[in-house]
Order: sequence, then C-alpha cells, then structure tokens
Amino acid sequence: PEQRVLENGLQFPLVLENLAYKTAEESRRFLEKNIAELRRLQALHGTIVFRNFPLKSADDCEQFVFGFCTNFFEAA
Repeated sequence: PEQRVLENGLQFPLVLENLAYKTAEESRRFLEKNIAELRRLQALHGTIVFRNFPLKSADDCEQFVFGFCTNFFEAA
C-alpha cells in the first residue's frame, strides 16, 4: 500500500522487506555483500525503504545507515 507504480512502471519507493536476517550483524553483511546492487536500485527508484530489519538500538541503526550512505549527514 505504501508503494506507487509510476508511469514508467517503477515502484516508488522501493520497499525491501527482511524475511531472512535475525540479527543486526547479518543485516550489515547483507548490505555489504549487495551494496552495488542496492545503490543501483536506489538510483533507479529514487529511494529504498528497508522494512523489518532487526535493528534494535540506535547504534545498530547508525551502523546500518552508514554502511549504505557514508555521507548521510552531508546529503541531508
């Protein structure tokens, strides 16, 4: 329901829902392993919403965000 299909057929935002990873460390490894593809998808769709990843603390969240966007505060 949060996604919309644009006229060009792309979904916005692209929602990636975690169905496999149980820990923040597993999530970070997924991010590291797939960073090139995730960046390609971000450029194509405009944004990615990461849903249901097991980020339990502010530190978990910060490490995940900085693993994806190293210049997060510069971009904001």
